[in-house]
Amino acid sequence: MMIFGTAEFWVLASFLICLVIAIKLIFPKISVGIAAYQSEVATVLMEAEKKLTFAKQKLKSTHEKTDALPQVLSALLKDSKSRSRRYQKEWEKQRDYLQSYYYNMHQHHRSAIEIQMKRQLVFRVGNACAVALTHKSVESLTAKSNDKVVLKSLDELPSIW
Repeated sequence: MMIFGTAEFWVLASFLICLVIAIKLIFPKISVGIAAYQSEVATVLMEAEKKLTFAKQKLKSTHEKTDALPQVLSALLKDSKSRSRRYQKEWEKQRDYLQSYYYNMHQHHRSAIEIQMKRQLVFRVGNACAVALTHKSVESLTAKSNDKVVLKSLDELPSIW
């Protein structure tokens, strides 16, 4: 029998030689690549698990914050209302102060103007009296009594008050 001369033998022999070469040379490199890929996948998976844990914590924290949001908003609303009332009271005080200050200044200004007008009137009346007295006294130097002339001039003047 001649087994070495058949084509099946040589196909089997070449297959075994290729298998031995593959086992010795190619499979170790493939297994190293597979191991590196497995470690890379494991690293990515661990990072993903860490991120998932962090995301779950953030979600829980967010839910806690959103659950507490109505209380926070009501506290802010209450605080803003109290501040608004306080600012309104302060504004009303300032408004009242300014109104009274303006009224007092207006009254003071009016009284100062009235006093100035009275002074000017008295000054003008005094000048008129002096002119009238001078005029009448010059006219009546020849008259017997200057008293009558002065009294008559004063009666003709308008009243100041």
